[in-house]
Amino acid sequence: MLYATEKRRAVTAILLVFMFIFAELLVAENDFSEMDDEPTIHETVTQSSVIAETYVSSQNPSLNYLSASDNRVGIDSAGDETRSLYRFSNNLNKLNDQIISAEMKLTCEVLFQEMPGVNQKFYPATIIANFAADQVSWNEIVSSISWQVPGINGPNDRIDWDLPSDYTLISGNIYEFTMNITRLAQKSLELNRNTFDVVISGLGGMSQCAKVTNSTLSYRPSLIVNHVAGAHGDGGSVLSNFAVNDMPLMRQSFILSADTNPTISYTQLVGNDVEYQFSLSQEFRNVSDLSWIYSTLSNSFTTAIGSGQFTIPSTDSMPLGNKIHYRYR
Repeated sequence: MLYATEKRRAVTAILLVFMFIFAELLVAENDFSEMDDEPTIHETVTQSSVIAETYVSSQNPSLNYLSASDNRVGIDSAGDETRSLYRFSNNLNKLNDQIISAEMKLTCEVLFQEMPGVNQKFYPATIIANFAADQVSWNEIVSSISWQVPGINGPNDRIDWDLPSDYTLISGNIYEFTMNITRLAQKSLELNRNTFDVVISGLGGMSQCAKVTNSTLSYRPSLIVNHVAGAHGDGGSVLSNFAVNDMPLMRQSFILSADTNPTISYTQLVGNDVEYQFSLSQEFRNVSDLSWIYSTLSNSFTTAIGSGQFTIPSTDSMPLGNKIHYRYR
C-alpha cells in the first residue's frame, strides 16, 4: 500500500487533466422489452480493397513516396518521423448501413527499437482532407497545397488519434499490427465518403510495412468491416463523474497518499456501453502508456441503470507525480 511517511510527502498526488471528448462512436439502438425474443441481426462482412497507399517523412518533407516498395511507420534513431497513408474502398451508404466493427491489419518488419523488446505502437486517425496519393508529402496534401499543419497534424487534416494497436509475432522481426478503427470507419461514413482514408503514426521505433503488391498474400494490408442494414444513431451520451481538471487523486484515508488505482465512474448513460482511455500524453499517443483502456464491453464494471464504476487494477497502477489525461465515449 502506498502511504506518506512525511508531512511533505502527503501532498504527492497524481494530477488528472480532464480531456472530455464527446462520443463520436455511432451506435444502433434496439427498442425491445427484456422479455421479447431478441431479433436476428444479419451482419455482412466486407473486405475493403486498398486503392492507394504511401507514406510521408519529416526527413524529406517535400518528397512523395508512392513508388516505394514498402510503407514506413515510426521514428528512427535520428528522430525523423514517417507516417503511412491508406485509402480503402467504401461501398457503404450512411443512410442504409450501420458499421458494427472495423479492423485494420498491417504486417511490418521492425527496423529500429528505442528500447529492448518490441514496444512499438501504431495509432490510426481518419484523414479529413482529400489528399492525392501521387503528390502528398509531409508538407503538402497535393502539389502547392499545404496541410493545415505539416505531418497531417491540423484539426482540418485529421481527427484525433484513436486507440493504439496490438501486435502478434509472425517470425523473426516481422509482426502483425492490428488496429480497431471502428470509430474511424463510422466517421468516414458519417462524412459521406466513398473511401476510408487513414493515417498511421508510430512510436517506439521504426517499421517497414508490406504493401498490397507484396508477394506474400497474408502480409498485405487489410480492412475488414462488419455492417448491418440501417442507419447509425446519434452516438448516445454519458457523463463521467470521476475527476475534473487538475484534480489530485488522493486516497480517502486518515494519512494522505496518492491513489494510484482510482475508481472510475460514469452516470446518465444514454446508450449501451462506455469506454475510458488514460494517457501520459495530451494527444493520447505515448509509448510509455500502460494498458489504460477500460470498457464495459471487456472489463468487470459494476453497473446499475445508467451508471457504473470500475477500479483500475494494481497491474495498471498510475505513476506518481505525473499528469494523466483521460477521455471517454
